[in-house]
Amino acid sequence: LWDYAEDAEKDAKRDVDERFSADFGARNQEWRKKVLSQEPELFDAIGKGQAPKYLWIGCCDSRVAPETMVSAKPGEIFVHRNIANMVVSTDTNLRAALKFA
Repeated sequence: LWDYAEDAEKDAKRDVDERFSADFGARNQEWRKKVLSQEPELFDAIGKGQAPKYLWIGCCDSRVAPETMVSAKPGEIFVHRNIANMVVSTDTNLRAALKFA
């Protein structure tokens, strides 16, 4: 993504997948700069592992991210999102999230 962000001006010549990668690469680059300016040690700290205090089972609605709703920092909440925040015993993804949590 980083490489695509560097040539975002060439967007018109790219197909939809390349434009997607360029857009998200640029957004990621800006987010990274912002995080590093606010908390320079964050990536080193979260790179050592994760042990979130909370498990959030929520809807995959794109309008609001759980982390945003509670002003959580990266690594603070383990999030599992699905349709309608359903907890179904046959959902292997949910079971894996529960086991990790």
